Amino acid sequence: MTTIYNFPPIVPRDIKVYALTSRFAPGISRSGKTNGIPEPNGRWAMDLAWARLKNASGSLWYAWFVDALQGGAAVFQVNLWRHVETVTPEALGLTDLTALPWSSGAASPTFSDGTGFAFQPTATVTAVALAGTARVSVDTGDYGQVLKPGHLIGFGDGVNRVMDIEWTGSVADITLRLPLRSSLAPDDPMRFWPRMLVQAAPSSVDTFRALHDFGQFTRPGAITFEEYEA
Repeated sequence: MTTIYNFPPIVPRDIKVYALTSRFAPGISRSGKTNGIPEPNGRWAMDLAWARLKNASGSLWYAWFVDALQGGAAVFQVNLWRHVETVTPEALGLTDLTALPWSSGAASPTFSDGTGFAFQPTATVTAVALAGTARVSVDTGDYGQVLKPGHLIGFGDGVNRVMDIEWTGSVADITLRLPLRSSLAPDDPMRFWPRMLVQAAPSSVDTFRALHDFGQFTRPGAITFEEYEA
C-alpha cells in the first residue's frame, strides 16, 4: 500500500506548474510536411525552488524531505501555494483572512507556510462532464466572474488549467488544458486552490540535495515533481 505524505512545511520561493504532454512519432503529409500528433492525455508537473532556509525547523524538515525522496517512490499531497496562477483571496472577497478556521487551531494564524488552512473556497459543477472531455461547466456563485484564462483550478486531487472561458452570469463554461481523468457530476466541487498528489522526478532528486551551511542553514536545490495517479 502506498503511503501518502503531507508536503512538508517548507514553502518554495519559486513555482511553475505545467502540463507534461508529448506527441506520437511524426508522419509525412501528402505535401511532404512533417506532422506530429499530440497524445490525447497528459500529466501535470511542477518545478520548485527555495530560498535559503534560515532556521533549524526548516532545515530539519528539509533533512526529513531529502530522505523521504530517496528512490523517488514517495507520494506527497500538496495544496498548491497561492501564486500568480491561482485566484487570489482578495478576488474571492476573503479580506479578513484571520477570521477563517485553521486546522491547527492557532490563535493568530498566518499564510507563511501555506498549510493548515481549513477553509477551501469552491465552485459547483453544474452538469455531467465525462472522463476524457476537456470542457466543464461550473457555478462560482457569489464569488462571481473571478476565473480567467491561465488560472489553475482543481477537481479532487487533480489540477487543471483554464484555457478558455465563457460566462453566463456566475456560470462558467471552461475549456481545460488536459482532459478530465475522472467523470464529474452535478454539485461536485471545483477547487479555486488546487491540490495534487505528486512524486519527485528521479532525475531531479540529486539536484535538490544540499549541504547545511555552517551546519545550520540550508539552500535546497531545485526539484521537479510529477503528478501521481492513485
